Amino acid sequence: DHHLVITTYPLIHRDHEVLFAQPYELCILDEAQAVKNPAANAAKRIRQSEKRGIVIIHQELASLIGSTRETTTATLNQFRRKRLIAMERRQITIAAPDGLQQLAS
Repeated sequence: DHHLVITTYPLIHRDHEVLFAQPYELCILDEAQAVKNPAANAAKRIRQSEKRGIVIIHQELASLIGSTRETTTATLNQFRRKRLIAMERRQITIAAPDGLQQLAS
């Protein structure tokens, strides 16, 4: 059980079983170019990890899901208007998980 884990993107791929054996409260990503390609191993591993929060900018979020920043921002705003998420003080909170699940189905 760890309070803080610092790693590099190459190690995420190599050590993913150990790194993601536990859920994380927060995942902070730096050096977005390492995850801009959604097919990249690091991006895939991060998407698969169990975490409560992740600190990234819209461009990094777009890269993780294989979209553009503009599309990601527009979609987040649409989710906010439908009250599926709340966006305040640089934080996105899922307000209606069931509603998001319905959209995904």
